[in-house]
Amino acid sequence: MLLTLETVQNTANGLLDKLLYNLRKPRADAYLTFAENSTYMKISCEVHKKGINWRRVESFARERDLLLSENDIEIPTDVNLNRFTPKQLPKRLMFNLADSILSKLSVSRGNIRLGISDSGERLKEFLPKVLPMASEIRILMNDTSFADEEAERLVRSCGVPLIVSRESGVLHNCNLVVATDDTAELDPRSRIDLLLSDRVHDCGVLNVAAPEIYLPAVLNSAFSRKYDRVEVASAFYEVADMQSLGGIVPWAGKNSDGVIPAESMTSYLNECCI
Repeated sequence: MLLTLETVQNTANGLLDKLLYNLRKPRADAYLTFAENSTYMKISCEVHKKGINWRRVESFARERDLLLSENDIEIPTDVNLNRFTPKQLPKRLMFNLADSILSKLSVSRGNIRLGISDSGERLKEFLPKVLPMASEIRILMNDTSFADEEAERLVRSCGVPLIVSRESGVLHNCNLVVATDDTAELDPRSRIDLLLSDRVHDCGVLNVAAPEIYLPAVLNSAFSRKYDRVEVASAFYEVADMQSLGGIVPWAGKNSDGVIPAESMTSYLNECCI
């Protein structure tokens, strides 16, 4: 089960309340909570000068439970809890962003070379969507067995050239690349106009390494801005099985220079593809 941890301020006002506050252990209470069809355990911890009562928090957890917490909370190494780390949704979000950008381009598809670096599963869903939007698709992947068969089928069905390779140079001169394969390293010499990835790469004229999203109302009202929005959505998508979150389209992306709205990426790519 997914565990979420939030901190609450102490409300002790009177002299006796303050004295008891200093003597007792920090409070921590847990509530079984629902969001759409998903269930999670919400742990509410008192902000206390003694810190968080981690032993009490641990008592609510079962083996292998994952903890979603506010950004500034560090889990001590001697606590038997693992902080949730997104694995699947950020990759899917980058594909959603690429799909949205491609669908809004005003240039002819004949000017667009699309590159993809992915292990294969997301390709099955993504390729049929983007085939009408590009003149050529290049795929970097270590295991080319799926892509070789898919390439033959897609070329027959729509005539879009699909190049599959284990060599990272295959992505050179692509206008847009979606890179979500954890095992593949991109060639830093590759000239790529817009690179969308869930991690930083040393190539790409415009490199976007993290998505920015809005949470649906059911989660936005339950989680303050102290939480990372992508972490929240990922936790409920990957652990609590809220599959509707897989359809989120990022409104922007981030890199070392700041936040880049999706509209700006679309305008930039339009200029690159003229």
